[in-house]
Amino acid sequence: MYGSRWVPLHATVEGWVESVALTYHASSYAKKIVKVTADEVEAIRLEEHEPVLEVAGLADS
Repeated sequence: MYGSRWVPLHATVEGWVESVALTYHASSYAKKIVKVTADEVEAIRLEEHEPVLEVAGLADS
């Protein structure tokens, strides 16, 4: 975990399994993986990426 506080992101086991599967799949194709936190997350331009269908998570709004 990063820091002293954490927030659950998945309401169900299915959501957690889906996130692990997506991470595994993405990591098998990625040339580089970088962890970003705080303000760095806001700088990511998501409009340049295709959406991925998902199970609704607790953090989704």
